[in-house]
Amino acid sequence: MSKNICYIIDNLHTGGMQHQLVKLLSHMDMSIYNPSVCYLSEINTDYLHTLNELRIKSFPVEILKLCTPNILIKLLSLSSKLRKADIHIAHTYGTHAHIVGTLAARFAGIPIVVGSRRDLGVKFTKLHYPVYRFINMFVDRTMVNSNAIKHAIKCTEGMPYDKLEVVYNGVDKPAGGKIVERSSVLQSLGVDEGKDLIGVVANFHLWKGHRYLIDAVKDILNKHPNLHFVLVGDGPIKNKLVTHASSLGVLHAISFAGTRDDVMEILPFFEVSVLPSLTEGFSNTILESMISGVPVVATSVDGNLEIIKDMETGVLVPPKDPLSLVKAICFLIENKVCADAIAKKGQEFALSKFSSKRMFGHVHEMYSELLARKG
Repeated sequence: MSKNICYIIDNLHTGGMQHQLVKLLSHMDMSIYNPSVCYLSEINTDYLHTLNELRIKSFPVEILKLCTPNILIKLLSLSSKLRKADIHIAHTYGTHAHIVGTLAARFAGIPIVVGSRRDLGVKFTKLHYPVYRFINMFVDRTMVNSNAIKHAIKCTEGMPYDKLEVVYNGVDKPAGGKIVERSSVLQSLGVDEGKDLIGVVANFHLWKGHRYLIDAVKDILNKHPNLHFVLVGDGPIKNKLVTHASSLGVLHAISFAGTRDDVMEILPFFEVSVLPSLTEGFSNTILESMISGVPVVATSVDGNLEIIKDMETGVLVPPKDPLSLVKAICFLIENKVCADAIAKKGQEFALSKFSSKRMFGHVHEMYSELLARKG
């Protein structure tokens, strides 16, 4: 008999966490598992149509804030839905989901609760840590997507290593058949024909480090005026970044492309993919760039070090260092043979170690072990 799993997630916005959950669901063996998804916000449900295409049952229980008068009612409502669905495993994704979903699952008597942590707590306040230490007592296993996150949780929250499971993100080689013309990509991005693209795929948050790439643009253009920079994503500091680029006189060479659902079609047209993060749990962008055969320049922080071996599968630079970004990007532009070799090795590495099939196999092993323990 198949096991009922409910994935409880903060929201279905476009983002790495949501993308990886969909990857997991698309590779799931439906003869073994019967998955459903509960989302805690009905704002911008970008991935809802994808769940419908996969024929995954989904339902909302709106909990936008934890400190509200009706939080207990919402919590009991979620618990009731989980109990009626006869869930065997509750698996949470996101900050709110980890707290609310874990408590609701335990109230419902669900035998197995799994958490997911996909960043280094960049949005955490001092209050989060004692709350998480408490919630972690009710979790059977926490799935993390890098050793950097595993060690951070052990140090900051005291969770034992045997309750932390490293499951790397999964990526798939783009399916062939669809031919995308370079001219149509440039047109969709509002870039003049003949320009070579340097790309960043990351939402606009301070810790993503876009500012330091913008600081590097003028020096890069002095050497390679034919380059154009494409920043794919959205976020709270976008206007500040636009203002900063304008103040440096480089806004004409930068396209703020917004959130897009065709990233895998755009990536192959980047000469270099850049991730200038100040901290990074584990990056989908790096993997997707590698899988697309694009050389990567990324900062030497946290989970990036688990993907990139400097000058072999990518180029590493220190964080907050525009000059190093100038040198690394110009090196790859000026040394095509070396850039191609790095891109090829990066692609081979990503395909061998980070496939979606491998990710699901690891998750299946984890579920099987937990189910066997519970009898």
